[in-house]
Amino acid sequence: MWHLMWLTLSFVLCCLSTVNRVDAAPIDSDYKAAEYLKRFGYLERGPQDSSYSESVKTESFIDAIKDFQSFAGLKKTGKLDKATKELMNKPRCGVADRIRPGHSSTRQKRFVIQGSHWPKKKLTYKIKKYTPDMSQSDVDRGIARAFQMWADVTDLTFVHVNNESADVDIDILFASGEHGSCPSFNDGPGGTLAHATYPIYGGDAHFDDGETWTLDSVKGTNLFQVATHEFGHSLGLNHTNVTTAVMYPYYVKYQPDFKLDMDDIEGIQELYDGNNQFSRKLALELKATVELLRKTVNNLEKKNIELRTDILDLTTKLNVRTSEIVDIGQMPTSCADLERTGHKLSGFFSVKGSKKMEMIYCDFNAHQNDKQKWIGYADVKSAPVHFYVQRNSSFSTRETPIPFDLSRVNEGNAMNLTSGIFTAPRPGIYFFSFAAVARLKDSSDADFFPSLYLNGNSIGDSKVYEGNGPVYQLSPLTLQSTLNLKKGDRVWVKIYYPSGELNSLHDSSNGHYTHFTGFMLEEEIVASL
Repeated sequence: MWHLMWLTLSFVLCCLSTVNRVDAAPIDSDYKAAEYLKRFGYLERGPQDSSYSESVKTESFIDAIKDFQSFAGLKKTGKLDKATKELMNKPRCGVADRIRPGHSSTRQKRFVIQGSHWPKKKLTYKIKKYTPDMSQSDVDRGIARAFQMWADVTDLTFVHVNNESADVDIDILFASGEHGSCPSFNDGPGGTLAHATYPIYGGDAHFDDGETWTLDSVKGTNLFQVATHEFGHSLGLNHTNVTTAVMYPYYVKYQPDFKLDMDDIEGIQELYDGNNQFSRKLALELKATVELLRKTVNNLEKKNIELRTDILDLTTKLNVRTSEIVDIGQMPTSCADLERTGHKLSGFFSVKGSKKMEMIYCDFNAHQNDKQKWIGYADVKSAPVHFYVQRNSSFSTRETPIPFDLSRVNEGNAMNLTSGIFTAPRPGIYFFSFAAVARLKDSSDADFFPSLYLNGNSIGDSKVYEGNGPVYQLSPLTLQSTLNLKKGDRVWVKIYYPSGELNSLHDSSNGHYTHFTGFMLEEEIVASL
């Protein structure tokens, strides 16, 4: 009965799906756009006589453009703009979006049902002709997966009959060019990918063999995705304007997680009694989920009680510990001080010594009598202090702090280049080193003394001497010292040589022979606490 009906009516649907076929050539003119709109049901054919005015044609064309734009979710400009042309040129299904001319997309808020459906739950299908692009087993697998997508959300079952002469419900074939009474596939790759008839017309599905069909690949056209869409028509669904739905008319590139949208599911379940095996299965799954949630809630409540008990226990212990903590009014200097301030875990600690920070090990175990073991001093500085300065020219002024021209580093800004004086910013042990080249010049003999001064007092000298005159030579000299300085102590270097001699510190901007450096070795940090 169904195939007799299809013999008489299949041509009707094919015409609906592909009225005035448009090639895959770009749609870039009003004429081509009008043919496209007629083909997919947006624009009616007007009378082919002179009485049918151009104004009527223009108005209908603009309305059709707006209807198409509304369906596609584009801005309703009524013009063949860039976005509209881009969508018209995308590969798509050959079934018309509009079954009835003039049917407005503004009334479509969700899935669209064509109206007919299969009166039985078990449907058979066969593949009359395969594509050479894939093995027959891959085609069979892709087609079966597409049918299973719809079977998973309904109580429908689909059976593949591997017999070309068998009488089945749905015929499937791959075709090129003319194929029976349906419009031909002659647009090559792109354009129309496939078309299918609704149940009332037989439900058959045809795939354009001008495409390169693939499976599980980003290359070519994915058979599984296109077949799932076409079988939606075979079961009675029309196109939807929900862009995430399988029944959206435009092809989407290969998706590894391809699945039905809720819009597709609601549509197919509306067609095939919602009170079915699928609904019962779903109800059982929901019941199992509710039971699992109930058990989870019970377990969480038990865990909550356990956590409350643990928190109360910890609070009690903390209150006991807190009651034992004493404010000692100073920085801790021993393990005993640390224990009184609340420390209970043994380990290494820094404490305040007489001048420096000290490292100790505290063993707070109750059985230990000797809780404290002294480790050594902790090298703690409140801030780094170090400098390195040079001169650019010779210097011969006696009994005056040597000034400097260039600072390579002056961390802490304790060294004043102009005066040549270092001022200790913090108490501690400091190291100083002075190195230079003395130029000796005299007719008989020559002496040269660099001296290190602390707060105006000489605390160290160096000397170079030459007794065989006449003298004219360069001699290296060095001077080092380690000093225990208080905050504000001042250190500098002077030179001395007998009056009448022409001696000096030899230097130049290219050579830099005069060097003065110093840095803090240890800080008596306790004094600043």
